[in-house]
Amino acid sequence: MNSGYTVPDYHYYENYRDFLIELKATYPISIYETTSLNFEGNNRSALLNHLQQNLSWTDFQQSSSSIPILKIDNELLRTVDIRTENNEVLQLGTRDDRVEVAVGSFYKDVLQIGDTFEDKITGKKYIITSFLDTNQEWISAGIYNSEIISLDLYFITSIDLKDYTDFSCMVYTDNIYVSLAPEEANTKIKEIENLAKNNDIYIDIVSFKENEASNISENKTLYNLSFLLSIIMFITVFVVIGIMAILSWMFDYHDIGILYANGFTDSDIRNIILHENLFKMVFPLMLSYGYLLSSMSDSGLDKSYSLLIYGVIIFIYAVEMILCSYLSYRFIRKYAPIRLLGGEGI
Repeated sequence: MNSGYTVPDYHYYENYRDFLIELKATYPISIYETTSLNFEGNNRSALLNHLQQNLSWTDFQQSSSSIPILKIDNELLRTVDIRTENNEVLQLGTRDDRVEVAVGSFYKDVLQIGDTFEDKITGKKYIITSFLDTNQEWISAGIYNSEIISLDLYFITSIDLKDYTDFSCMVYTDNIYVSLAPEEANTKIKEIENLAKNNDIYIDIVSFKENEASNISENKTLYNLSFLLSIIMFITVFVVIGIMAILSWMFDYHDIGILYANGFTDSDIRNIILHENLFKMVFPLMLSYGYLLSSMSDSGLDKSYSLLIYGVIIFIYAVEMILCSYLSYRFIRKYAPIRLLGGEGI
C-alpha cells in the first residue's frame, strides 16, 4: 500500500498515521522502516571497535558510528519468517519498560542477551532478547526496491506508529503491506479505499503481481536496448583486440627473422607470440578489476555474481588471444626465415 502523495503540511501525515492505527485494528496491515540507531550503553566502545575492525573502511565510514536497524511489526515478522538462532519465528514486544531487540549474528562476539542501551535521540530504552539466525536477508527500503541486505548486520525491533510525529510519519509510507486472501482481496481493498477517501487520505494499493507486470512492461525496451548495446560493445572490443593482436606480429618480420637467425625454433616463436599476447591482457585486466571493485557496491549485483561475470569475460578474451597467437604463428610460418629477416611481407 503506497501513499503516493507528498504535501508540505505535516498534519496530513499525522492524519495518515492515525488512519493506519485505526485500520490495523480491522485489517491485516503490516509496516516496517529501515533506519539507523545511535545509542548509549556500557558496551558502546567495544561495539564500535568491533565495527571498525570487521567492516571495510568505506562501510565503517558510511555507518557513521551507528547501527542499522529494522523496525517491523510482529504480523510482518510472521509473514516473512524471520527466525532466531534457535530456529523460532521472531516475535518482539516490551520487557520491563524496555523495547525488545533481536541482534544479527555479526555482533555475537561483543553483545549478549540481557544487554541494555538507550537511543541518544529519542531516549527510548532497549534490551537484547535474542540473536538472529545467520544468512537471513531483507529489502533495504521500499517494498518494490530490489536491493537485498543481510540481517546479520542489523538490529531488529518492533515499530510503534505512535512514536511517529510531524514529518517522521513520511518514512514508512512506502513500506506498508496488506496481506489479503485472493478471494477477499477485491472487497477488502474497496473497503480500505473508501475509508481512506472518507478521511481525505490518498492511497494506492497494488498487488505484487500487478507491479511486477508493470515494471517488466516499462523496462522491457530499456533492457533490450541495454542488452543490444552490451553485445555491440563486446563484439567491437573482441574484434579490435583480435586485429591488434594479429597485426602486431604480421608486420614484425625483421625481428622474427633475427630470432630464427639466432637459433630459435618454431615452437620457441610460437611460445613467444602466445606469452606476449597473453601478457598484453594483464594491464587492462588490472584496470578493469579495480573498476569492478570500486563500482560493485553501486551495481546492485551480488559480489560473487559480479566476479563470475568478470571471470567469464577473462576466459573469453584469453581464448581469443590464444586463437590470435595461433593464427599469427601460422601466417608467419608461410615465409622462409631469410625473407622474414629481410623484412618482406605480403
